[in-house]
Formats: sequence, structure tokens, C-alpha cells
Amino acid sequence: MTLELADIANQVCNRVVSDSSRALTAHLHQVLFEELGFRGNTENFFDPKNSFLPYVLERKCGIPITLALVYKLVAGRCGLDVVGLNTPGHFLVRLNLENERMIVDCFCGGELLSAHEVSSRAMMMTGCQELADSPVIEVATHRQWVTRILANLIHAFSLENRPKDIAAVSELHDVLKVAY
Repeated sequence: MTLELADIANQVCNRVVSDSSRALTAHLHQVLFEELGFRGNTENFFDPKNSFLPYVLERKCGIPITLALVYKLVAGRCGLDVVGLNTPGHFLVRLNLENERMIVDCFCGGELLSAHEVSSRAMMMTGCQELADSPVIEVATHRQWVTRILANLIHAFSLENRPKDIAAVSELHDVLKVAY
């Protein structure tokens, strides 16, 4: 049975007895990562299904960007402010609370990261030494989310030698890039 985003959000919201966004965040992480078991697909990272939200919801695993999308959509339904972070090599989210910001790695079970850890990981993922000392935490626009998901699909389809699928997704990808 596939989970519905609204049902997940209701599970989270029904547990919170205060107006605390930190309590809401703790319940969000408890439900998503501990109880439902959302996780990164480390065994078959390049499976195209990791880029499709219905499959991610059904299998409770995916790649960083689709897990971040699930997180953002559930958190938003709970009244939390979440943005995507277009970090090189590994998509993250930032949760904006009243007096603090939390960077969350949804692929790694909701792990919280500092800005320095994000820069270090981006350097490791890309091999680019300059990233270690630079602020690489750029908020992703919705168009960038979609463009990056499509780029992931193109790569996954190329690994499976699926030229028709590559062509179809490339056409969408190119339309988004031109529309900038």
C-alpha cells in the first residue's frame, strides 16, 4: 500500500500537543525516518524508480532529492518551512524554525548537518577542493528541483541503455533549461 503525503502529515501533527516547531520537527523525524523507515537507496542508487515520487512513497527509499521532496511536502503540510538546498553532489533541505535553521540530510535518515559539514561533504562528493572553504548552500528554486530530478533520470536511463526514455526526459529537461 502506498503512503499518502497527507496521511503521513496527519500522523506527525496528531502527536504534537504544543505549538513548538521543535517538537513538530522531532515527531516529523520520528515518523518519517524511524517508524516509516524512509531511507536512501544505497543498494540500487541509480534505479530510475528512485526519481519517481509514487515509487519512493511505496518503497520508502530513494535518492537524496526525492527523499528531500517527501520531507518538504510532509513538513509543509505540518506548517513547517522547508527549502531545498542545491548542494553539489547531494541534495539537502533546510528547515527554518523561529530562531534557528537546521540542515537535514534525508538520504541519511534525517541527519542534521552544520554548514561546515555540508561544505566538506560537497567537496568529497565532487572532488572540488575549493568547495571546502566556500558557502555551497544555495536554496533551490522549484525549477531547479525538477531540472535536477530530470537530470538524475537521464543518467539512470543512460545506465540502462534506454534511448527512448532518455530522449523523452531530455526534451523535458531542455524545455526547463530554455525557460530560465
